[in-house]
Amino acid sequence: MLITWLKEGKRNLAEFQRSPFHEALRNETRDSYTNLFENHAAEALAKVRELLVSAKVTDPLPASMSASRTLEGCWELKTHDKPKTIGICGITDYAYRFIPMVLNAELMGEREVVRHLCHNRACVCPDHLDIGSYQQNTQDENERRYAGRDSQGRGQKV
Repeated sequence: MLITWLKEGKRNLAEFQRSPFHEALRNETRDSYTNLFENHAAEALAKVRELLVSAKVTDPLPASMSASRTLEGCWELKTHDKPKTIGICGITDYAYRFIPMVLNAELMGEREVVRHLCHNRACVCPDHLDIGSYQQNTQDENERRYAGRDSQGRGQKV
């Protein structure tokens, strides 16, 4: 999977273009990521690779009717309460934000968040991360609670 994610990330970064709304949406973070995508793509992909290689792969959750939306185990860095942060080219961010932004070559808006489809904030598995709205993230949290899973997405109350 790692090679597939990195190849896709390389292609996405090569195709990155500023949106017609880029100037209107500018802020320090978006400017830093734009610089990263346009001028330091190789370093960004190397950092993503380093992070994913160092992640601890966990066993998948047991199957259930109310399981999370992920079938494979999480790739964890640090803990749910203290997720891994990174620094590169003037950017300091959570690894779980950095990885999907780089691999998708997508700038997040001020009202967007990274959704953990596995409900595990320590997870950096690209297949478990999706950029979305606060409303979608709240819905994810409600689904997790309804399924009886803990704050790391594990367990199920029977």
